[in-house]
Amino acid sequence: MSQDFPNRRSIRLKYFDYASEYAYFVTICTYGRMNLFGQIMDGTMVVNDFGRIVETTWHDLPNHIAGIELDEFVIMPDHFHGIISIVVGAGSKPARIMPHKPARIMPHKPARIMPHKPARIIPMDANIRAGLEPMDTNIRAGLEPMDANIRAGLEPMDTNIRAGLEPAPTGTPLSEIVRQLKTFSARRINKMRGSSSPVWQRNFYEHIIRNENDLNHIREYIIHNPQQRDSV
Repeated sequence: MSQDFPNRRSIRLKYFDYASEYAYFVTICTYGRMNLFGQIMDGTMVVNDFGRIVETTWHDLPNHIAGIELDEFVIMPDHFHGIISIVVGAGSKPARIMPHKPARIMPHKPARIMPHKPARIIPMDANIRAGLEPMDTNIRAGLEPMDANIRAGLEPMDTNIRAGLEPAPTGTPLSEIVRQLKTFSARRINKMRGSSSPVWQRNFYEHIIRNENDLNHIREYIIHNPQQRDSV
């Protein structure tokens, strides 16, 4: 059976938001495809100390990254498969209670006296027909235009805060989640083996899981990956 990974992609989709709410099938290979994490015996993956470091780091990810859920995974001698779901809360968070600030009293400005201009004799709106230039209602009242909050003696504020809401949070990008898995596991492995050699390949492969059938197919692939590899 081929050792190629199903539907893998080595290049991110150009316009896809990898912080959006999807499940992702991720594959990360060891540097130079070294058999680093253990061996397969009778169709079962037996991880060594390095493989256990990867497993511990994987399970620890939700303690450091909010809004993710981990699904099936498998550690193979020279690569890792796992399913990561990014879960971003819908809607907005309740607003933080902002400290009260007294209104700033805006200094009075006298009306600007608009210079007289004779009427332009062209068929236009009622003001022009009356020999006047159209103007803002505030100027007609001898005032300068200003923000509604300023007219009320208040400071302008964000519309979400006026509604008692904060902007909804965004998810952590998939690339950052994978970076943390690779960085923290490699650091611990190199400390154990007294080395600074690369542990992982620079890139990773991902597949966007778009429906339940796709999810179940990939779960089965992950679960049976050691047996498939042993039969090669």
